[in-house]
Amino acid sequence: MDNVDVGGVLLKDTSEESYLYVSGVLNSTLINWYFQRLSAPFRGGYRTANRQFIQPLPIHVIETSSERQLHDAIVTKVRRMMELHDRLDSLKGLVTSERDDLMREIDRVDSDIDDLVYELYGLTASERRLTVSGG
Repeated sequence: MDNVDVGGVLLKDTSEESYLYVSGVLNSTLINWYFQRLSAPFRGGYRTANRQFIQPLPIHVIETSSERQLHDAIVTKVRRMMELHDRLDSLKGLVTSERDDLMREIDRVDSDIDDLVYELYGLTASERRLTVSGG
């Protein structure tokens, strides 16, 4: 996966849940797949993340109660991901079974967020496979 450096994103809704939701969506495999097709590559695998490439990203607006449930589940998973990364940071430099367990949990939570985002956007199983395989 290429590296992305985003200077900043401003949201009209400044609630913590709004930021966590957008963070989960922006860091999902689906939006990364889309971003790779919009942005310009730089040397070293970096991508251009200027406004012209960020603004057209399809951040789903929550409108229904079922979408609100997915939103809330994404927010919960992003909070969990942040907790896991904080714990991982506290183990810097240590090679331990706890570190390995944390990495597995991070991968699982990341996959859970991807599944929730795919559901939110209504992607079929074959469409999901395209975003993972790079198609």
